[in-house]
Amino acid sequence: MMQGSLAEKLRVLRARVGLSLTEAATRAGVTRDTLSDLEHGKRHPYMPTLSKIAKGYGVPVEELLEEPVLAGTKASETGPEKQLPEEAGEERHPDDEVTRRRIYTGLATERASLLESMAELWDRLLDRGEHDVDTLRQIEHVTLREIINHAIDEEEIKEGCAPEQRDQLERAEQRLLEADRRVSRAIEAKLPSREIDERRAARAERQATLRRLGITNLA
Repeated sequence: MMQGSLAEKLRVLRARVGLSLTEAATRAGVTRDTLSDLEHGKRHPYMPTLSKIAKGYGVPVEELLEEPVLAGTKASETGPEKQLPEEAGEERHPDDEVTRRRIYTGLATERASLLESMAELWDRLLDRGEHDVDTLRQIEHVTLREIINHAIDEEEIKEGCAPEQRDQLERAEQRLLEADRRVSRAIEAKLPSREIDERRAARAERQATLRRLGITNLA
């Protein structure tokens, strides 16, 4: 079974079947840019897309997201009462509860890592002070796009993943929101006073729009 991150697994899979990026994307029914971004960890791994890629490579989607088993696991933790269906000689189905939990737990971990990395990048840029208003506005736009993309399947992932990964994902969300607010304050600090009220009104409208879309915890 392949180990490592989703991005690494996708690269290994493509190399294993000997396909170019364009050929693999065509076989999976996704765009070349989508597959490239996933292979480099630059894009959210959404379930419909992962299912297409897994089908294109002829592997179960859970193989893309399965966590490696830790070495030194106690026998009592891997005994009959802890066995997965495939370990007990049973056929594993896509709707199996254990399999679904494993898939969504992997998605939650990948998503949390992406959101945290984005927040960390914004914090580093702000700490260096190497930014102008246009750059800050672009950062704000990218953050808003990621928030909306994340909200597409946020609830589904949280409902399906393990509690520990759900907590990790929620912490990552809050960190990104804190970085977004910090970017907003940095923009205001560079604006003339007459533009600040207009900006705050636009920001409030953005928050209201997110709430109307049902994105309440990320507004």
